[in-house]
Amino acid sequence: MATIIELRNRRKALIDLMKPLAEKSSLNNNERIQWEKSKKEIADIDREYTYALEDLEVKRFMAAGRQNDRDLSRYSLRRAIELRMQRKKLDGVELEMHQEAEKENRELGLKPVNPMGIGVPSLLRYAPLKRASTGQNIGTAADGGNLKQEEPVLFIEGLRNALVLPRMGARYMTGLVGDFPISIGGTFASTWMAEDAEASTIKMTFGKKTLTPKRLQTQGALSKRLILQSSLDAEALIEGEILDAIAQAIQIAAINGSGADSQPTGLLQTEGIGSVAGGTNGAAPDVDHLIALETAVAADNALLKPEYQSFLTNPLVRGKLRKTFFNDTYGGRPLWDRGPLAGVGEVLSYPAWVTNAVPSDLTKGSASGVCSAIIFGQWDQMFIGQWGGFEVIIDPYSLSDLAEVKITVISHADTGVGHPESFAAMVDALTD
Repeated sequence: MATIIELRNRRKALIDLMKPLAEKSSLNNNERIQWEKSKKEIADIDREYTYALEDLEVKRFMAAGRQNDRDLSRYSLRRAIELRMQRKKLDGVELEMHQEAEKENRELGLKPVNPMGIGVPSLLRYAPLKRASTGQNIGTAADGGNLKQEEPVLFIEGLRNALVLPRMGARYMTGLVGDFPISIGGTFASTWMAEDAEASTIKMTFGKKTLTPKRLQTQGALSKRLILQSSLDAEALIEGEILDAIAQAIQIAAINGSGADSQPTGLLQTEGIGSVAGGTNGAAPDVDHLIALETAVAADNALLKPEYQSFLTNPLVRGKLRKTFFNDTYGGRPLWDRGPLAGVGEVLSYPAWVTNAVPSDLTKGSASGVCSAIIFGQWDQMFIGQWGGFEVIIDPYSLSDLAEVKITVISHADTGVGHPESFAAMVDALTD
């Protein structure tokens, strides 16, 4: 079986071969034969690629199952950080997982793990978290067994849970290999024609959006005293600090990434999404603006799955809409009403979500740096991809005067929108 990288390269070469043909308004007989041949080869490669991915996932799953009770239950990111902080070599399950991360990076074509870093492979996302403090026996209830947590390891699943977008329906995909197309194939049109009329080949388009691994570097500091703790609470706190920072960066990029300087292209920067303008210098959001957002998406036939349709904005807009009513009568129903879940509101009968990742410092006319965004859409058309696990680099020297350790975490992710018509945004909402 060909490797995943070989299959990816073969597919790219065939697409490059087909692109000049796709630009033509019609094809001659030889060109049509070449087109059909290449199309069949791509279909065969896609099937083989799928089998290769499934085979890789099954092997990782089985590896996690074989090691789970004996090894992965003992994995401790805190302990790995402590060893590197003391300039010691990794050992035990921490070393095994570091080596697995190195292997995974080679398979994905990513940069090697830093020799003095800590590799955290995606393999760990399959493993239940069964930890015990140093010197305790997790098999004995009174000696640590009662502290056992039957939950996924936090490294991957914790990142998913820290993001608002997947809970709204955005597709969060881990274990990606190579580029991942989220809007593929050609554009087709139907035309009524006379029986003997000749139809021309319709121009095809390729690769509207492809997720590619982009390096995300996250830095922070942890107290040396915290790292030296061996309690479950210390483990969770260390992981939580790291994952919250990564999640916030991914979420900000997914919503408003610039697309420049190696950043993903965020939703608000995506060409083709619907637009609702408040005014020359912005405007306070009202019911007409909210209805216009809904209508912009519906008019493009993009409201197909009700379970994934919702509003997203920031706390400033939420506060404004809570004080804005459908009518001027005191006690009337607010635009932002109580929703089905804690922390989730309701706007125009749709769920309404909040995150500070939605910008509140946009500019419209003379309203400089005070405008907020309001987004409505079908959120299963947003994709968040992750390649491999994480690499953690420890610097015990830079902040030694503060008794802190500098931590750098390297991961690879990207975000993108499948069909831009599935979203509409107002980017000049005033909240004061």
